[in-house]
Amino acid sequence: MGSEMPSGDVTVGTDLGFSWQHSVKILDNQNLMMYDNGNENDPFYSRGLEVSFSGPDSLPDTEIVWEYELPEDISSGLMSDCDRLSNGNSLLTATTSNHILEVSPDSVKVWELLPFQEGSTFRSERIPGLYPQAFSVIQPDFIDEESGPTIYLPTGEATLEYEIHNEGWMNETYEYSINDNLGWFSETGTIEISPGAYAIIPMSGFISDPGIIDTLMFTVMPQHAPFRYKVDTLFVNNQLSNAVDNVFPQKFELYPAYPNPFNPIATIRFSVGSMHASTLNVYDTNGRLVTTLIDEVLIPGQHTIQWDASPLTSGVYFLRFESGSFSQSQKLILIK
Repeated sequence: MGSEMPSGDVTVGTDLGFSWQHSVKILDNQNLMMYDNGNENDPFYSRGLEVSFSGPDSLPDTEIVWEYELPEDISSGLMSDCDRLSNGNSLLTATTSNHILEVSPDSVKVWELLPFQEGSTFRSERIPGLYPQAFSVIQPDFIDEESGPTIYLPTGEATLEYEIHNEGWMNETYEYSINDNLGWFSETGTIEISPGAYAIIPMSGFISDPGIIDTLMFTVMPQHAPFRYKVDTLFVNNQLSNAVDNVFPQKFELYPAYPNPFNPIATIRFSVGSMHASTLNVYDTNGRLVTTLIDEVLIPGQHTIQWDASPLTSGVYFLRFESGSFSQSQKLILIK
């Protein structure tokens, strides 16, 4: 396929006008994509080409369905490349001029890398990102004490929830483990996470030995890049107050909101005895959800939130607080 030759062997695509093609490949649509060096063009220019075929295999008809002509000053007559990207655009590398550019299906230049080195730029490729194994770990909510990040947990069973976020551009399997100095927590596992996704890792343990501060370490290691492992450290304290006398109750309770009746802001207080995923929802008298005030994992302690009911009409509303197996409801009256 290409220019006619004295031998007469070339019988397909002689009218396409390309010469000294480079980097020929078959696309998913079965068309051919190539870089036309254009060494026989006068005046000289190079092109990126997509060529379709139709008709019998012995003598198919050919047609250029896409092309992009490079200006003469950046055209390259050897060792260059043209690739179709996943977004439908095309990436051209002009080797001898050191130019790399991305063009749209309608041949509009959308991105360009100007020459940045001596010599040649050979066959550039598009990758999703520089960091295929990038990830982050989100720890359970903690209090920033002078000694370091601290979680206050009462004696007994406890579950801590960590999050592993895959911020790279490839599927990754992560090995994780949790351990501490006193043996309160000891668990390992593996999990595969897709790019841009995250997983919640619940880690269970048993808190004992009242009055002792334990050091807890959560380790995550990506299997494809074990040297990029992370270790997050927390201090676990099962005392019921911290250095500034904030009390951490061992029970769950939804305290009476005030004022009640209210207009339009009510202050809502509740306590959490141990770390759990918690929700605080408001419903109308028909049982329909009006709004969600809280939907997150809460640390043990007393919490306060204000509800602004300005958009709502006067009437009776019901609060429902749920944390773990605990649930409690309360009636509020909005008067405008």
